[in-house]
Amino acid sequence: MGDYRNVYALAADMFGHIYAGGGFTKIGGISANYIAKWDGSSWSALGGGISGKYYVTVLAIDSNGMLYAGGDFTQAGGQPANNIARWNGNAWYALGEGLSGSVYAIALDANNNLIVGGNFTKAGDVAVNNIAKWNGSSWSALGGGVSGQVLALAVDGKQNLYVGGAFLQAGDKTSPYLAKYLIPDEEVFLPDDEVNDDDMSDEEVFLPDDEVNDDDMSDDIDIVFSDSTDTATTDTFQPDEQTPVDADTTMPNSDGCGCSILF
Repeated sequence: MGDYRNVYALAADMFGHIYAGGGFTKIGGISANYIAKWDGSSWSALGGGISGKYYVTVLAIDSNGMLYAGGDFTQAGGQPANNIARWNGNAWYALGEGLSGSVYAIALDANNNLIVGGNFTKAGDVAVNNIAKWNGSSWSALGGGVSGQVLALAVDGKQNLYVGGAFLQAGDKTSPYLAKYLIPDEEVFLPDDEVNDDDMSDEEVFLPDDEVNDDDMSDDIDIVFSDSTDTATTDTFQPDEQTPVDADTTMPNSDGCGCSILF
């Protein structure tokens, strides 16, 4: 295959353009470093693309058309960018100091905050556990994070963030492989036609009363869909040269994290 290597991620914008990310340096006969765009008839590079280390593993596009690329790299457009970068249609930009390790999952909340998961302990200069949030200008932790690498993220219409991966603990609770995090309610803005001011249901933004830690609402993490609470060791597949990570790890307790089991 030469320089035509694996594609790990795809994303589509509102104009029908397709973006592909992976470990390639050529696509459709043109040079393109790890990422390229298909406009319906031909491929084109995105500036200088991504470089350093291995590949792009995940792509996402926000409601403003900004493209985010995550993976295992050190540069975007020839400038330093640690494992995460943004393309605005003309140029690449770093997200602060980026992440200290590989990125495997990206999700966007209702306010275009970027949630990033992977295998890292620093987001910018903030200590985190494998998951972090970028608000457009700075990084922050999501509660106590999780005890192993994050491989999948999804945000539902009620601003619940679902986290999947090779972990056994979320915050200070046992939560094998899958957990739910309530994105802080002060960041949730429902459309006017979805809100009844006289009788607003708690479940639209808040967890039920018996699942809420009143001292720190923002750190609520729920355990979901766990088949077993037995401690287990699971090797997780990583593309190319990545080493499997042992999921049987522990993490210090996170103060102020309210958790509940959903089954």
